[in-house]
Amino acid sequence: MVHGQAASGHHTAYVQWQHYVATGVAREGDTSPPPGSLLFYSGASSAGHVAVYLGEGQAISNDVLDSETGRRGGVHITEAAELTDGAWRLNYLGWAPPTY
Repeated sequence: MVHGQAASGHHTAYVQWQHYVATGVAREGDTSPPPGSLLFYSGASSAGHVAVYLGEGQAISNDVLDSETGRRGGVHITEAAELTDGAWRLNYLGWAPPTY
């Protein structure tokens, strides 16, 4: 939705990531995404997780701050490192440009 799309066209973030890998647009393990890039993660859920990189270490993501701030649902700006080093402890897969 942040890129003006109603949905990604994929059932889960992980399926979207696999599509980007298969089509050669994924930047696996690359830790230098440009602003606007989709950041992909794996974790306890097989669905995976996707956030949008804003630049300067910041990302926008859903639900990531809930346990620490008491906020429920919604989308919040957070440090990108919060996704891997914070409460969620997600595994960073890489980034891809927002292609739909």
